[in-house]
Amino acid sequence: PVTMFYSLLEQAMSTPVIDGQHRNALQHVWGYFKDQVTEQEKKKFVQMLEEFDRKMIDAGKVKRYLFRLLEKYPDLYLKNSYYFTGL
Repeated sequence: PVTMFYSLLEQAMSTPVIDGQHRNALQHVWGYFKDQVTEQEKKKFVQMLEEFDRKMIDAGKVKRYLFRLLEKYPDLYLKNSYYFTGL
């Protein structure tokens, strides 16, 4: 039933995420853009990922950058996913 689906979805979205899982998701989403971005955009992503690894920034900042790339390089699959919900 639909209500069970949304209940499970809300439960999953409220579960704390481990940094390694965040990194994996960020890299996965990056894969949709890596062949389209400029060299400057690539350098920025790499730098942000390194800052995330060093705990200088949180995953949300990198995720917002990826969302800006999604606006520049549209992808229907990502646009319709739940990944960017709540930004």
